[in-house]
Amino acid sequence: MHPFHYAKVLKGAVKRNLQVDLNYKFQLVTDVIDMLLIIVAFTVLGAFVDDAADPGELGIDYGLQGFLLMGVLFWALYQRAYDDTVAALPEEASRGTIGFLVTNNVSLSTLLLARNIASMVKTLLTTLFIVLPVLLVVDLAQGGMPGQRGLFAGFGLGDLPLIVGVFLLIWVFMLMVSLLVASLNIVSKRITPFANMVVTALKVLSGYYFPIEALDGYLGTGVSIWLKTHIPIITGLVFLRDMVLVPGPKPGFDVLWATYLEPMLVGIFVTGVVAGLLYKYLERKAQSWGTLEFY
Repeated sequence: MHPFHYAKVLKGAVKRNLQVDLNYKFQLVTDVIDMLLIIVAFTVLGAFVDDAADPGELGIDYGLQGFLLMGVLFWALYQRAYDDTVAALPEEASRGTIGFLVTNNVSLSTLLLARNIASMVKTLLTTLFIVLPVLLVVDLAQGGMPGQRGLFAGFGLGDLPLIVGVFLLIWVFMLMVSLLVASLNIVSKRITPFANMVVTALKVLSGYYFPIEALDGYLGTGVSIWLKTHIPIITGLVFLRDMVLVPGPKPGFDVLWATYLEPMLVGIFVTGVVAGLLYKYLERKAQSWGTLEFY
């Protein structure tokens, strides 16, 4: 397919997904409420632990509350897009629209990519206009001051382009993971438990629930260092916390490149190759069988 025509088809598919999402206003509201409840829970938990323990004992250079809330902000951007992408093909099949779309030159990969982009647009707006302001209010209410102390103690406007760039890299990584898991729908039914297992594992390994340095005590010394330098989403979350939570001057670009950016790019490339090969293999299998199983 010509790139211009593909872009036009993709744009139409994204627009269609956004229009469908707007019809499910109850889901939009419950997603926001769920996120706010998580913020409340982690705010209370973090404050309780910070009052009872020194952050150094936890293996981090900042309070647990800031640690947890940065994880909430980070995953607020990516989990809904992941969940929606994994569910895209079964949902289209249940509506009876997938056959129509495929016969009108909307490939399965285009359906998945469009679903992911549409969900990212939705979650980006939710994060910018709801999650981020709520976190800022929580921080200010506890005596925080962006650029000086509290949840955004290390943030400076000069860091914004690099932070946005890292968020884009993590989106590409999560897109690859989403396509990898969603491609299993081509030949199998009910992969939701497996998809949930994958995202839970990524949350645990990325330090959503606790500092990953704690894993060294169970899996061996150096495990956390290996994870930080080989799994892009872990590297990205460590970068976000180091840039936003830790006050003071930041390392030079050479250090940032070697510590964060280069490992992320390598991990994204490897994940993309694996996702692409698996998708093409499963697509060929479905073609040889003459249909997708869940049709």
